[in-house]
Amino acid sequence: MITMPASAIDAETIRQAQELVHVGTWVVDFEPSDRPNPTCADVRWSNELYRMVGLTPQSIPLQPDTIIQFVHEGDRQRVKQVIETALESKIPFRFDSRLVRTDGKERVYHVRGNVACDDLGRVVRVVGTVGDITERVHAEQARAESQALFRAVFEQAAVGMAVADADQRFVAVNESFAKLLGYEAEDLVGMTALEITHPDDVAATVGLVTSRLDKPITYEKRYIRRDGAIAWARVTVSPLRHGDGRTEGYLGVVEDISKRKAADEALARQAAILRDILDHMPVMVMHIDVAGQLLYSNREATRVFGWARDAETPSDILAAAFPDATARAVVKSVVAAGGVQWVDVEPLARDGRAVPSSWSGVMLPDGTQLMIGQDLTERRSMQQHLAQAQKMEALGQLAGGVAHDFNNILTVIQSCATFVQEAVAADSSIAADANEITGACERASALTRQLLAFSRRQLLQPEVLNVNESVQALSTTLRRLIGENVHLHVETGAERASVEVDRNQLEQVILNLAVNARDAIGTHGTVTLATRNRLSASGLPQMVLSVSDTGAGIDPAVRHRIFEPFFTTKQAGKGTGLGLSTVLGIVEQSGGTVEVDSTPGEGAEFRVVLPCVAACAYPSKPAEPIEVGGSETVLLVEDEAAVRLITRRLLTGMGYEVIESRHGKDALDLAAGRTSAVDLLVTDVVMPEMGGRELAARLRDTWPGLPVLFMSGYTNDELLRKGILEQGFKLLRKPFTKMELARAVRALLQVQQQN
Repeated sequence: MITMPASAIDAETIRQAQELVHVGTWVVDFEPSDRPNPTCADVRWSNELYRMVGLTPQSIPLQPDTIIQFVHEGDRQRVKQVIETALESKIPFRFDSRLVRTDGKERVYHVRGNVACDDLGRVVRVVGTVGDITERVHAEQARAESQALFRAVFEQAAVGMAVADADQRFVAVNESFAKLLGYEAEDLVGMTALEITHPDDVAATVGLVTSRLDKPITYEKRYIRRDGAIAWARVTVSPLRHGDGRTEGYLGVVEDISKRKAADEALARQAAILRDILDHMPVMVMHIDVAGQLLYSNREATRVFGWARDAETPSDILAAAFPDATARAVVKSVVAAGGVQWVDVEPLARDGRAVPSSWSGVMLPDGTQLMIGQDLTERRSMQQHLAQAQKMEALGQLAGGVAHDFNNILTVIQSCATFVQEAVAADSSIAADANEITGACERASALTRQLLAFSRRQLLQPEVLNVNESVQALSTTLRRLIGENVHLHVETGAERASVEVDRNQLEQVILNLAVNARDAIGTHGTVTLATRNRLSASGLPQMVLSVSDTGAGIDPAVRHRIFEPFFTTKQAGKGTGLGLSTVLGIVEQSGGTVEVDSTPGEGAEFRVVLPCVAACAYPSKPAEPIEVGGSETVLLVEDEAAVRLITRRLLTGMGYEVIESRHGKDALDLAAGRTSAVDLLVTDVVMPEMGGRELAARLRDTWPGLPVLFMSGYTNDELLRKGILEQGFKLLRKPFTKMELARAVRALLQVQQQN
């Protein structure tokens, strides 16, 4: 075997490749120069280039313009201009040109060249290729002649003809097609067939074109003429294929069949109008033959029952919908009565659901039955929701009223216990009893807060806080709370975690949901506490706090009741039934929603969804210590005598001068008789005759800037309920301790003095 050097093999391979593809190469080297026309140093042609012009490598000395000598005289000046421009601009170039071989034969070549420069930007080499494209040019000429013949047939055809590109846009239409549609031919170019297709035929046309355009297809359709009239046509569409088999366009032959279709169209319009009327009726309409087979069902009947005229529809629709023979007989008797009676029944839908509905019908002359029904599902659901809403509202009003009165009682009890604690030795049995009373008051106060949360009447003090931070801060407490047998997994994935909520209430929500998840698990499992972001239906950012468990899940039979107050599936003594209702009340009062997903045996997930807000630029600073007590004059307004007495005693014990009043009008009369302003108004919010907010506004008209301390267990006042208070106002929740009252009073007075 003879071996050759790698370079020789490469050169031979290149030579053979050039012969195969009829491409020659050339190289012109220049001496580096800053002159516009550099001096040629060397010219080299490939063997294939010599062969292409009819020369041999030894037949002629090569010069830079040798190739120009073979360029056809008609192309020579253009070619020179292209090359000179490329050398001056130092850019690649390409052109097609006729070359005349030494044997006189004329060939067409495609020439490409690249200009190479040194580091100083001087032209040092031009490298190029020459490809023989004669056969391609001749083929294009032949194709042009064929197209000219096709054009003549195309233009003179008596039927409509149109050519579309691969995107199905017309590139040419004949006069017959334009006349059929009432357009000028040039107006149709660029349009698609769908743009002039009748709207009712668009879907069918798209289906045919999409699924079957790999071969000729014929179908009938309607076009919309320019004047708005309808033109029926029989259309044959054939793909136009490239030499390699690719579809590059379509040819359509369109025959006008409008006259033949006119009568059918009128009948179809009448049928369409009737179907449209039936489909838009808010009742179910079903046409059933004598054997019970479904002949027609309108849109409403199909939506409700799922039955349509298809292969899966039972042969006897009445037997399938009314498996009970007695119920079926009742319906048939109503139909036989001729539409003068209605019967309420619950036929079975396609998916097995019982559909509460009311039916009537009529027997037609051909023995078929026309049945008309009304779906009662939504009506019954609305009735149930209304009853539930009324029940919840009644419970809410009851809970709010009880909590309000109970908070007044707790205020008195807690304050009296405080007086006892202050009056006896700390280690006495009386002090211990007082401590127990205080503890019981705190527990009772927590219960009333739950009642108020459920009834949406709780006083909230919202602030902008980061839910991720709140979750992390609570994680240690939660781990102790749920026990060692249950694993707590925390994922704080929300990037926008700032919401505006009451901090204490958010923590209450998390604790309630975590305890609920723990109780659902039983012995061992995992509770996952996670945060994430999502967008609302209107595109606004939301923060989602989810609590999921690996417990038994929620029984579908009771799922609709889980947020009802006092409803619980736990054993007696294991829960109050207020946990989830409290969560729902807090979240909805804070402007959010609660979502639930649960699969029996796979656990449950509760999602608290709150709107995101902008994060605070600076963290809040801890409050500075405030001294309690003083000698200022306080106007106390409280309609509950016991609360008023206790509050007065607390304030006077702190050194303040107290003027008391039973309600707002009484307070205004007292204020009118004073020659000097009071330093602070302490008032209940909800009072007979005049509430605390109106009283504060009236007194501020007399004494501008008067600081006001509102006392309340709940209020329906929107500004107070949301915690949006003006400067100089403060809220004190009932029941309150002596120290809470002292600090609130002193804080308002201190701010007033600073101002």
